[in-house]
Amino acid sequence: MKIRQIIRRISFILLLCLCAGSGTILAQKGSKSSLPQRDKAIRDAYRMLNGYKMTQDYKTAARIFRYLSADGDAEASNAIGMMYKYGLGMKQNDERAFNLFSKAAEQGYAKAWYNLGLMYKFGHFVEQDFEKAVECFEKAKETGYDNVDYQLGYMHYKGMGVKQSYREAVRYFEQGAQKGSKMCMYFLGLCYFKGRSVERNTEQGKYWFAKAADLGYNRVIDLMARNHSETFGMTKATLRSVAEEPINALIPARYTSIANTVNDIGIEGVWEGKIITYDWSGEEIEDETKLQVSLQSVDGNIEGVWTESDTASVAVSAIMNKDEWQFDNIVLYANRRPVEMRTGRFKREFKDGEEYLSGNVRFYCDVTREYLAPSYVVLKRVNTPSAAENIRTASLSAYPNPFNDRINVEFELQEAQDIRFVMYDVTGKQIYTGKLETFESGKHLYEIPTEGIPAGNYTLKLAGKSVSQSVKLVK
Repeated sequence: MKIRQIIRRISFILLLCLCAGSGTILAQKGSKSSLPQRDKAIRDAYRMLNGYKMTQDYKTAARIFRYLSADGDAEASNAIGMMYKYGLGMKQNDERAFNLFSKAAEQGYAKAWYNLGLMYKFGHFVEQDFEKAVECFEKAKETGYDNVDYQLGYMHYKGMGVKQSYREAVRYFEQGAQKGSKMCMYFLGLCYFKGRSVERNTEQGKYWFAKAADLGYNRVIDLMARNHSETFGMTKATLRSVAEEPINALIPARYTSIANTVNDIGIEGVWEGKIITYDWSGEEIEDETKLQVSLQSVDGNIEGVWTESDTASVAVSAIMNKDEWQFDNIVLYANRRPVEMRTGRFKREFKDGEEYLSGNVRFYCDVTREYLAPSYVVLKRVNTPSAAENIRTASLSAYPNPFNDRINVEFELQEAQDIRFVMYDVTGKQIYTGKLETFESGKHLYEIPTEGIPAGNYTLKLAGKSVSQSVKLVK
């Protein structure tokens, strides 16, 4: 052994002797370091990490974990991985965290499998892979990590990486709730409220909500604060009346996945109808929202305006191919959470002299890093030539071009409406999204700050309820 290695080993043993305190180590399988006082070193490193009965000292804690990890200690590898994952005393680094979790998992440390599952679930360093996430969570449970019920229940509840199953979800939520998991308590209460794989029981639902609230789970506290009336937990009445609107007859009772058959330009114009949101099983309609979509063909692809409930119009654009439409824009729902419209599959059909456009639209929320519940769109072509004409003829110009730290936009509206400006780069990524503002009919001048935008080629779009125009710009 080299002199430097001998000195390091002696220094480390002395460091172990200086560490004080007592306590127990969470027992898990996995290889351990053979160094003396290993258990005491791990315990004291955790205490330094958390500032418990010791002065918080990230540097010394990391030094202990690294030394033990180098000697083959799986728990230490997982611990230093956690420090990299959350940037504790060092620069945050997902790659190093992932590699350390992988090392610890291969050495049999159960919680490392759980941490790997989270990285696959959220796509941190690795490509997002729900199936791989489920495999890791199941491996964590199999090898002894007992706090994985929520993750497995959640994945089954939403059908992420596994076949959607409320029955399996409830099984995991019940296990986790009995162990004191406030997240499991919340979802178990939700299942009782909605009768998902269990007999509907609002009192039982409220019981589990209250248990989660007692543990300080903010999500359920907010829910209970907003819903304190006697009708809390009551099932919504049927949302649609087939007798009143013929378009409702085209809404499937359960979510239906269709094959795309619309990839031509014959759908230009204005369409009105609904977007229907189903539960995660696709068996029940959770909500429906009025929808108007104005479409036009641009260079063989589709651009237009998407308007929900007569408010919050946004520009949409899509590349049509044989299998699906690929969207590249952000849609804002009523709760103001931005969600990305990823893909769509549509079909056209004629019924009783009317033309309909219906299909599936997939929405992805970058905040939660997952897809939303399944959505189905049903639209009827509306014979409103003036609206379609407005889409094509609204004026828009921008200067200077090339621009530097600002863009001056001149535009004219034929009618008052809410307008939003959006700028895309050449890949279709949104690099600027303006707030929704109301403008009267007539000519307008609007200034967009662009100091933080890098040099390149861009498309600036103006979107309103009946207006969609774009202009090419260079910086």
